Amino acid sequence: MKCSACKARLARYREGDLSAAAASAVRDHLERCQGCQAFLAELSALEARLARVREIEPRSDFTQLVMARIAALPSPARAGQRSRLWWLGMYDVVAWVLLAALAATGILHWQAIVGEGGLLAGRLALAGADLYRIAGHFHLGVYAAAGVLIESLAAIAIAIAARRTLRNVGNNLLGARAI
Repeated sequence: MKCSACKARLARYREGDLSAAAASAVRDHLERCQGCQAFLAELSALEARLARVREIEPRSDFTQLVMARIAALPSPARAGQRSRLWWLGMYDVVAWVLLAALAATGILHWQAIVGEGGLLAGRLALAGADLYRIAGHFHLGVYAAAGVLIESLAAIAIAIAARRTLRNVGNNLLGARAI
């Protein structure tokens, strides 16, 4: 039995919820593994400390005191929030106008970008789902780490592709030719 499987079963082992064969396997592993013995000791100590924790009752007027303090707080300023929303709206309008202009002039081929982006997202999702399923099946963190590495490399590749695309858009807008 591996340590990860033993540690996963220790709580049920202590409560007596394991079958005889599983309990025997855990017991045999604990006799040979000092790391799992230490983990079991930590688990027992934690459960003992939790058993000593007592419930704390709030004062009877706790809710009223909190609500009174909230009512005494100053009102937030609304003017600054309106100006932020105005700038956000203007940014949104300018971004959509710029996107429409780039698409209308043929500089930006949005169908290809959306199609390739969707294809890449689908492939990444399938790869991530497969890696997650494999890691879950074998209880191995190496596969999960490999999945994170692959996803990170894909994100870096997307960033590099986006940077090149944006550089080409800038060159086309300024009349320069991409090499």
